Amino acid sequence: MNVDFIIVGGGVAGLSAAYNLSKIGKVVVLEREESIGYHSSGRSASLFHLGIGNSKVKSLTYYSNEFFQNPGESFSEIPLTSPSSLLLVVRPGQEELIESELPKIREFSPKASIVDIEGISKLVPVISKDHSDINIGIFDESAYRLDAHALLQGYSKGIKKNGGLITNNANVNNISQSGSTWQVQTEDTEYVASILINAAGAWGDELAKMANVEPIGLSPLKRTLISFDPPEDSQIENWPFVRSLAEEFYFLPESGRILASPADETPITACDAQPDEYDIALAAYRIEEMTSMAVKHIHHKWSGLRTFSPDRVPVAGFDDKKSGFFWLVGQGGYGFQTAPAMADITSSLISGADFPTRLFDMGITTNDVSPSRFR
Repeated sequence: MNVDFIIVGGGVAGLSAAYNLSKIGKVVVLEREESIGYHSSGRSASLFHLGIGNSKVKSLTYYSNEFFQNPGESFSEIPLTSPSSLLLVVRPGQEELIESELPKIREFSPKASIVDIEGISKLVPVISKDHSDINIGIFDESAYRLDAHALLQGYSKGIKKNGGLITNNANVNNISQSGSTWQVQTEDTEYVASILINAAGAWGDELAKMANVEPIGLSPLKRTLISFDPPEDSQIENWPFVRSLAEEFYFLPESGRILASPADETPITACDAQPDEYDIALAAYRIEEMTSMAVKHIHHKWSGLRTFSPDRVPVAGFDDKKSGFFWLVGQGGYGFQTAPAMADITSSLISGADFPTRLFDMGITTNDVSPSRFR
């Protein structure tokens, strides 16, 4: 099958890029699993906030906000966002993290403010002087929940409406290049295009090797999550997303329960990640250590992969040694909240259109996301 763009990977990175590119050419998305967003995208807490990532990631996140708020009437029948908030907390002795992080957040969210333990307890009653050594935090009302399912479905619907294809259970068996075209072989079909886009997430370097392209040094890291019941009679609906600035834990309300993580980053080879007993126990321990909540029964436990580039800034750009091979990887833990920005960068670089002006004005250039920075 001849197309203009072959995208390997049906997570939010691949689908958002395909959504843009389907407007200018014939695109096919090849997803090895039986459904889109099976690995990292389908296991994300899906919160939009400016409390994670370096300055480049924060700029990509801020840029993406416009799309989430106004994706267009035909994109989704339901809103992509719902109200939420963010509370970043520290233990005694970690106050310098507040001092360093607050100016970075206020650059994009001027109303972010410092809250003391009394303010924290009003926001999240399970954190108080009586059962936690947390005593200060940053509160940001600009955060919100992203509907991951609605976003993925909106991208998928738009791709198909524009004549693009999404093929599940499409395991790539072979990749070759002949002249100016790439040939990608699955079990039953060969796809041919001048541009091959590597959006394979944790498998990004493996896909590159299959295409005889030099890897860039991606690092898949496993993260564990659990869900459990909140304290009886607790009104958790308006609780913020609570995260330790020292990356020791986070928790948030989710469908009447508490979703929590020890914020683990365990190096692992690309796989269908599964939680281990240590990280499950660590998640429960951190919650019981820092709050008055007791994790009496874990209803659900799972793990996802967060794959980072060496400098923890997502990657988008053509390989400097293999013509037509485009890297779209390294989204780490910010895949959803940076997807519109990365998709706009991708389509501008591939089509030859001008680099997004708003990103340039925020200090993001092609060099910041280029795979060439790792050569």
